[in-house]
Formats: sequence, structure tokens, C-alpha cells
Amino acid sequence: MSKFNYLFWLRLFISSIVGMVIFVSLFSAHRFIFGAVEIELALKIFDHGLTEVVIPPVGRVRAQTHLPPFMFQATLLNVNFDLLSQMVEDIGSEGQEVKWLIEQGRSYIYFFVIRNLVLAFLGGAAGVFFYQRRVTKDMLWGGLIGLLIFSLALLLAGVTYEIDAFANPEFEGLLSAAPWLLGLVEEAIIAVQNLGVQLQVIAENLLVLFERLETLDPLGVIDGELKVLHVSDIHNNPAAIDFIGQIIRTFDVDLVIDTGDIIDYGTPLEAELASRVANLSVLYVIVPGNHDSPQVIDYLQEAGVNVLLEGVIEVKGLHIAGIRDPSSKSTSMKVESEEVYKIYAERLKEIIIDAEEPDLLAVHHPLMAQAFRGDIPVLLMGHTHKNKVEVGKDFIAINAGTSGAAGVRGLQTETELPYSVVLIYFNFNEQGRPIATAADFITVFRFQSSFVLERHLLNQPQSKEDNQNKDEHHNEIG
Repeated sequence: MSKFNYLFWLRLFISSIVGMVIFVSLFSAHRFIFGAVEIELALKIFDHGLTEVVIPPVGRVRAQTHLPPFMFQATLLNVNFDLLSQMVEDIGSEGQEVKWLIEQGRSYIYFFVIRNLVLAFLGGAAGVFFYQRRVTKDMLWGGLIGLLIFSLALLLAGVTYEIDAFANPEFEGLLSAAPWLLGLVEEAIIAVQNLGVQLQVIAENLLVLFERLETLDPLGVIDGELKVLHVSDIHNNPAAIDFIGQIIRTFDVDLVIDTGDIIDYGTPLEAELASRVANLSVLYVIVPGNHDSPQVIDYLQEAGVNVLLEGVIEVKGLHIAGIRDPSSKSTSMKVESEEVYKIYAERLKEIIIDAEEPDLLAVHHPLMAQAFRGDIPVLLMGHTHKNKVEVGKDFIAINAGTSGAAGVRGLQTETELPYSVVLIYFNFNEQGRPIATAADFITVFRFQSSFVLERHLLNQPQSKEDNQNKDEHHNEIG
């Protein structure tokens, strides 16, 4: 008898959970009129603990905010433009409008939670009904089980919820809208604690967004005193130059650093194509990779591109150390041994002893970058065709992947290689030294105006004494 009861309750439990999941997933969405905007709130189960904000047709921004495997989603459906303009004025005065919006928002959240709790109960009961194919008192148990499990998951989500997770968001949507949408989250949700001010920032940003969409004006960019675009492994793909140009215009990039392999076979035609990067609207610095032949290097230098063969250069207040890949001295294109890369790394170390202490290292092969961990704060590399970030105790290592989707070589792989670049934000400290504060990884699987952007906050712990020593030396040289 006990075995029979065990199986019965197990089946009852499983059918209740299945019914609860189906009901909540299908019917959780509900529309609310919140001031001048119409918003749809939804809850999707088995979706990686995400919170997602969707603004059609601009895009969506999401972050990993809680432990239970479901996603909270808020979608902007409609905007009353005239009423939104009035809201901005009313919220700015910090009057009754703010209190009313806060109370209305809370009531909507309470209603949404209660609605989904009811759906969880109904779903659990419905699951038992479809399992037993008849109406029985066991449906009540099923409803209670569905309600209990969902309530516990919802409670765990509330306890573990971290709004600061939006400091490292992922964006997907129109390229021109990325700075605005990330800026909205950064300004209104992360930086501002006062709810009334948050509402004002959100309303003002929405107003600006729809004004710009109506006139097709470009949207603004997020903060960063110096924006450096890291590209690598273009491999002779002309579409990559257009893609990089679009990123430069959208994000107001100040400098491009290329960690090599701009071409594939070192032919004159490729070299002429590669020199197109000189026509981009910003300074372009490249450290040659193993596919970059001497002829290509000559073409780039003649075109006005800054080719860093070895040593340290200063560009826009950023001291960049770098050394060419050994194979770039010939047309061999081969990948040298680990020992050869170590020798080149040691050579660069000797060179920079008497130079201004670098803020950033740019090399093609990751093996050369390993020797500088802890010595140089920001390490840029390529070669592997896989974008990656590693934040250590006193260094940041970034691989841009392949900004040209590996060119023709990418077509020879079984899986599609995406176009990828990394936008690094620098801010200058009190002594005038650049500090990397964030990195946006931009990935496109087909060259188009939509893409995926993932942000990483970067921290560089440095003692005050170290900063003072560095900056005194920097100021002496000028």
C-alpha cells in the first residue's frame, strides 16, 4: 500500500508542476497603463534567472538578476507622446505625480504577483485533471502543490534579486539604440537610488528616444572619457571595415587598436584593401600578426596607419606597448613555437624598461601577453578567433575574437564565426592616467544593423603610492 501511495503522490506532484508551468508560461502576461506608457509584464519559466526590458523596435536589455530559473519581462507597447511630455514636467517638480506613479507601480506589481499565484494554483489543479481525466478532490491537492512550489520560487527570486546585475547587461537590437538603452539602465536603475529621480530619468530618456526616432536623429552615447575600439583578425574581409566604421560612428570612438591579421596571404591586392582602414574617421593603431607580411606593413605605413612594430607609443594620453608577431617579418604566416613567443615577450620587456610605463599592451598571440600579467593593466590580443575577457587581481586580458568573421577562413569552418569587436571605456584619474572601467563585447553573426552586446565592468585595484609614482613620471615627460 505504501508503495502505491508513493507512486500516486509522485505522479500527482509531477502533473501539478507541469500544469503550473504551462499555465504561468502561457497566461502570465498582463498589460498595464502606467502614466503615459502601456507596459506588458510577463513571467517565463525555465529561462535562466533573467530580467529583460524590451522596447520595440529598439531592442532589449537583460541581466542575470536572480536564482530561480524564470525570466521577468517588461515590454513597452505604446506611448502617449503628449502625455509623456507633460509627465516629464510634473515629475521634475517632485509633486503629487511622483507619489501617484509610485503607488500605481506598486499596485500593479502586487496585482501581477497575485495573478500569477492564482495561475499557479489553477495550473496545478488543471495538471491533475488532465492526468486523471476526471474531476476529483485530488485537483485541490494539485492546485496547492502548484501554488506552494511557485510561491517558494517567487520568494527565492525576491530574496536573491540584485538590481545591480544590470551593471553588466547584455543588449540585443538596433546598433544605433545600444548607447541609449544601456545608458537608460545605467543612469536610472543603477546609479540613482531615489525612486522619484529614477522615474524622471526614465521618462526623459523615453521622450528623447521617441523624438529621435521620429526625426531619425542619431542617439547619444554612454559615458567614457576615452573610447577605444579593439579589433583583431579581420582576415581580408571588406565588410569588416564597414562594420568597424559603423561602430565608430555609433559609439563616438576615439581610437582603434588592431591586434593583427588584417589580411590572409600577404598579396598586393590584400594590402591595398587593408589600407582602407586609414580612411576611417579616427586614429588607427595596428600590431602586425602572423598573417601580416612586410609588404602589407609597408602599405599600411604609407597610407598613414600607425603600425606598432615594437616599443611604446602615446596616443590620446594612452601609452600603448606592443611588439609584432615573429612571422610578420616574412611571408611564412606560420605560428611560432611557445619558446619564440617568450623570447619576443622578453625583448619587449627590455625595451619598455626605459620608456614611459604602459597603460595597455597590444600583441597578436596570447602567449606573448601572458608574460605581462600584473605588469601592464590592460592586455589586448587576438589570434584565437574567440572573444574573451579575464579580470585578474591587477590586470584585464581581452581577446577581441575575429572582427572579420575570419574572412574566407571562416567559411571553411563547420560553425559560423561571428563578427566581434570590443569597445573599452577609459576614464582618467586625478593624476591623468587612463583607467579601464568597462568593456562592451559586440557580436554579430551576420553583418547587419542588429547585434548582441554584453557589458563587463572592469576594476583595476591600484595603491595610491603606485599611482603617484606613475603619474609623477608621466608629468615629467609631459
